[in-house]
Amino acid sequence: MIQGVGTEAEILCAAGIAEAEGLVAATDNDVANLAIAVTAREINPDIFLAIRQNLEGNVRLFEAIEPDLVMDSSEIVAHECIAVIMSPLLERFLDVVRGERDAWASALIDRLKETVGDEAPVPWGMRIDRANAPALFAAASEKGSVVTIGDILRDPLDREHRLACVALMLRRADGSTVVLPELDEPLKPMHALLLAGSARARARVEMTVTNANELEYVCSGIDRRTGWIWQAISARRRQAPAAQQPEESA
Repeated sequence: MIQGVGTEAEILCAAGIAEAEGLVAATDNDVANLAIAVTAREINPDIFLAIRQNLEGNVRLFEAIEPDLVMDSSEIVAHECIAVIMSPLLERFLDVVRGERDAWASALIDRLKETVGDEAPVPWGMRIDRANAPALFAAASEKGSVVTIGDILRDPLDREHRLACVALMLRRADGSTVVLPELDEPLKPMHALLLAGSARARARVEMTVTNANELEYVCSGIDRRTGWIWQAISARRRQAPAAQQPEESA
């Protein structure tokens, strides 16, 4: 560890700035952050610069030095507040993350990257009730009907394809929670899910949980989505074995 003021070239050189790939200047003083960044770039022109901006009025100064990444404190806080308001489960999940070890967090990041790809995953919450997930609520309310997390994470356009989405947390009706629930976890009325995935995955999950035909397709493979003609044919096919059964028994 090198202790000192990062605005001084001597201190940055002692810390190995000449060979460094990147530098994060994240003090609570904009002038200091800018000075650190400028000094670092003079020594190492190719270094990746991430700078914290504390005051909105200094935006022109930050733009002038063209950093690779600017962290605007007010925007970061605002985005997190909006996300928590939109999905109350997110706050509980973030509390869990803060209490876990780095290895656990790294494994989760790797899983999200593998599932979602290079696109930044979007978190959202879903409550299984009549207003938010009517098809899923109706199916889960039926006696003997089981719909799992894995079912709703199938692509409603091709059920053999898994959506770019990860279930982060499940809250049961009794208030208990499951972190990173398994795909075979059953969903029941008044459960709530926290999911993270691509925008397309979110749209298709919402399509599945609100449309009974889409839900039946991802759960069973039976496709009733092509109009009344196909429904009539499917109904006849379902009745055929029953009609033939007495004859076969006889």
